Amino acid sequence: SKNLFSVADCKIHWQKSGDYLCVKVDRYSKVKKDKNDIKYSGMYYNFEIFHMREKEIPVDSVEIKEPIQAFAWEPIGSKFSII
Repeated sequence: SKNLFSVADCKIHWQKSGDYLCVKVDRYSKVKKDKNDIKYSGMYYNFEIFHMREKEIPVDSVEIKEPIQAFAWEPIGSKFSII
């Protein structure tokens, strides 16, 4: 299990063969709440990579400060790419 704080959004990406699971976490450093609107600032992104076939399911974390447009796994293997 992994606790995350200051989370604006999460997206789950399964690797096709099921060996890995990536959770892309959009995080913020500041939040401003208006009546019906929430605005986040200081955005940064974490990728939590779960090794599903290993004992106790270890997790690797990668933090990226730039906006992420897309994420994809290679069909077979452990590599992924981001744009």
